[in-house]
Amino acid sequence: MRNRLRLRMFGVAALLTLFVAGEAGYGQAKKGTQTDTCSTANLPEQIQNKLATSYTGWKIVTPALFNASDLRIWNSDHSKECPGMITGKFSDSQVGYVLNLIKRENNRTRQQVLYFHPNADGYGVEIVVPPAIVKEELQVIVKTPPGKFEDAPESPQHHTIKTDSVSVSEVGSWPTIYYWEQGRIHKIETGD
Repeated sequence: MRNRLRLRMFGVAALLTLFVAGEAGYGQAKKGTQTDTCSTANLPEQIQNKLATSYTGWKIVTPALFNASDLRIWNSDHSKECPGMITGKFSDSQVGYVLNLIKRENNRTRQQVLYFHPNADGYGVEIVVPPAIVKEELQVIVKTPPGKFEDAPESPQHHTIKTDSVSVSEVGSWPTIYYWEQGRIHKIETGD
């Protein structure tokens, strides 16, 4: 009788251990999937090389860098996206890459957004948002499809964007939309 009770308790303990391990593994797989969308391995080799040589110490913004509140908001709206890497047809019919990078040094965090656009030599680089010290929250990037957009209510102007564009904002805030037209970057302030 005692042995049967021990055997049952061992079986229950083994099942609980498997269940808990399975839940922990599921969380890691889910987190790993999200992080994989931010991997530099997803970039063309020429861009990977430029990052390694010209942007030493700069890292792609990932959900792992968010506080709990921002992570909840990001996951509810963009769980399958990377807040630091997007692809799209931003300036013409060829695919380009926009990267949201951070660098931590001397107890400060700096952030910048770069556009890697296809050219005859592989990829050129344009600064979308120049390096700046992060004062409060990290900014994220999201691809915005072509469409009609309006500036902030104080000075409403209508813009028709014919290519993909990039929305840059803190998580859950009004974005600034950056788009390319006639070889230049333009921006639309959408909120207050």
